[in-house]
Amino acid sequence: MRPRWFGCVAWLTVALSGCGSLPSRHSSSPGNVVRIAGTKGHWQILLNGRPFELQGVGAAYARGSDGADYLAMARAMGANTVRTWGTRQGTREFLDQAHRYGLYVDAGIWLNPVYEDGTCSYITDTAYQRQVRDETIQYVTAYKNHPAILFWNIGNETIHFTRKEEERVAFSRFLEALVQEVHAIDPHHPVIHTSAFTSAVDYVKRYAPSVDIFGLNVYGGLEDAHREVIDKLSIPYVVTEFGPIGPWDRPRDIHGKAIELTDVERSEFYEQQAAFIQRHRGYALGGFPFALGEANQVSLIWWNLNYQRYKRFAFLKLQALYTKQPMGNRPPAVRALEFSKQQALRPGEPFEIRVDYWEPEGEAVEFRYFASTSEETPTLEEFQNREIPLKVDGRGPVVKAEAPRQEGIYRIYVVAVDPHDLAGTLSGTISVTAP
Repeated sequence: MRPRWFGCVAWLTVALSGCGSLPSRHSSSPGNVVRIAGTKGHWQILLNGRPFELQGVGAAYARGSDGADYLAMARAMGANTVRTWGTRQGTREFLDQAHRYGLYVDAGIWLNPVYEDGTCSYITDTAYQRQVRDETIQYVTAYKNHPAILFWNIGNETIHFTRKEEERVAFSRFLEALVQEVHAIDPHHPVIHTSAFTSAVDYVKRYAPSVDIFGLNVYGGLEDAHREVIDKLSIPYVVTEFGPIGPWDRPRDIHGKAIELTDVERSEFYEQQAAFIQRHRGYALGGFPFALGEANQVSLIWWNLNYQRYKRFAFLKLQALYTKQPMGNRPPAVRALEFSKQQALRPGEPFEIRVDYWEPEGEAVEFRYFASTSEETPTLEEFQNREIPLKVDGRGPVVKAEAPRQEGIYRIYVVAVDPHDLAGTLSGTISVTAP
């Protein structure tokens, strides 16, 4: 299976280094002492001398656009650590709030990915290398004693998008020098470098031996990735992102768009991969399901454990695994989404939306409908799609709607909400064509 293609430039607008002034009231107080103990197959995290079993979740922001408290949701899930991707996400306010909730942070430090078109080069762009090196040192110096810091996560899928060997080698050597500098400033927090699938394994092994933990972003094929990492590397790994398979592994609809998984199908991927990580602790130190938040690659719900403040089925499955408590109330399960007309609607043309769903507890369900653009190209933008207003008559499982006013292919969504702020979701596509 192909590894997913986003996760790098996805965070450019918010995650690039550029820390500015980073005062911290924790800068003079002692921070955590974190180290990796044991031997291959028996590795464990020691946090201030005590074994620490990482139970993570990706959470780039403390709050959502609707006020949803993602760090509170992480705590409610049973996570003890959250992952960020860049320094503009892991701000002092974010770290302080995580600490108040009893959460640790795998603190991301963004390094621009290398593309075939030469957008970023670790051979020729020495000015960028100086800049990101200075900003990394500044960030680590500012927060190395913050009580929320667990790891530094330097770089995310940085060489996956180029096949140029000289660029891959140049980046890996830059990474090695940077990791050595971070270790010199802060010997108490291990450094992760994150790879798309196993694309960076050989380069970390040969050119960046100072990396402490190998990070894996995996969306299908975790067993194969595990085998390659343990065969080639002599360091533990963390699954820095995992979740349902990507659009590259999904069948296509009549518009050529990836068919969305149901929430029940989606939850099975999270559950299976989390269970795999648990079975292979000693090689794996833990994992971060992707993700709490509003990232909207492919669709507004593809890789999200929530929709706004509403928890979805995968969230509850992970919560049961992390807390070792049986799942309680379950969200409505949306099994299918049908449209009376799907192709070549005219702008504003009426059509019917019909939802096939099941409410496990037989409780009242409120249905919400909206639309979005349907981009799936590998541009790696965090917010690739945007919500589009959808005029709908009613809030039941069968409603009349009006097609968007502009031509294009749109995703139409239903969010079925129960009285406990649990939600089931699904999307499908329509096309709008001007007369």
